Order: sequence, then C-alpha cells, then structure tokens
Amino acid sequence: MTAKEYLSQARLLNIEINSYIAELENLNKLSNSVPTSRFDIERVDGTKSFESPFMKYLIRINEMEEKIEKEVARLVELKEEISLVIANVDNTSYQILLRSRYISCKTWDDIAKNMYCSLDNVYKMHRKALKLVVVPKSL
Repeated sequence: MTAKEYLSQARLLNIEINSYIAELENLNKLSNSVPTSRFDIERVDGTKSFESPFMKYLIRINEMEEKIEKEVARLVELKEEISLVIANVDNTSYQILLRSRYISCKTWDDIAKNMYCSLDNVYKMHRKALKLVVVPKSL
C-alpha cells in the first residue's frame, strides 16, 4: 500500500459515512410518509400483513444507525492511527498539509488558502510530504 492510499483511507471512509447518513435521512422521510393505495396493479391475494407499512423503514433505520455508529468508531480509530503516522514526518509544513488533507478532509483550494501559497506549491509540497510518510507494516 502506498502512502497516499494509506492516508486516503480516512477520507474515503468519511465519504462512505456521509452517504450512509444521506440514506438514513431518506429512510426517515419514508417512515414518516403516508402510504397510498396502488391501483396500477391487480391484487390477487386479499390477505393483509399485520405489520404496519412504516415498520420496515423503522427496522432499516435502526440497522443503518448501528452501521453508522460502527463506521464512525472505525473512522476515529483510523484517524488516530494516521495522525500518529503524520506526526512522524519531520517537516511541520508537511504535517499541516497532510493533517488538513487526510484528517480534516479539506479541499486542495482550502489548504492553499490556509497555508498562504499557490495550489501548485501545495501539490509540490504534497508530493514531497508523501515521500516522507512511513506506512506501518502491520497492514
């Protein structure tokens, strides 16, 4: 695994968690909506389920909340581990850049503004910083 792949794990997990949160919001909306009758299909079996229609959404909401909790815990652990790896880089500017990108998940433009340098300079610093990152062997 390259240094960039190693450091990017937290960013990717953060994006994944955000997609789960968006899905959870959608499930919450569905659970609060009123189901309508469907007249476009022929109903053959007249038996009705005794389970409320919104119950399936509540079950999925619960499962999604548990999944998000587990992934957030994993993200915290991963960020702590990556933070320790970044702390071993000898250059403070490189540490700031790497923390901004991989721990705080900032965009390249935001990093350039915060570091008061051009975007090209940030990219150059990033390439140099990645060469100094030592990926743990226990992966």
